[in-house]
Amino acid sequence: MLMVPNILALASLLALIVAVELQVRVVEEPYLRTVHGPAYLEYRARAGRFVPGRLRGAADPGR
Repeated sequence: MLMVPNILALASLLALIVAVELQVRVVEEPYLRTVHGPAYLEYRARAGRFVPGRLRGAADPGR
């Protein structure tokens, strides 16, 4: 996006962001909840989804 700033690059960047969010929310987090149970839920309450140290908001539906 930064090297070739055009509408196609912007659309590709947005598609990538949506794909990563879906992968994490729909596939990875449910799997980790199933495998690790309460330990994952405790970890998840302390950690941010993508940025370490950033706390999750109260509006997060997966909580």
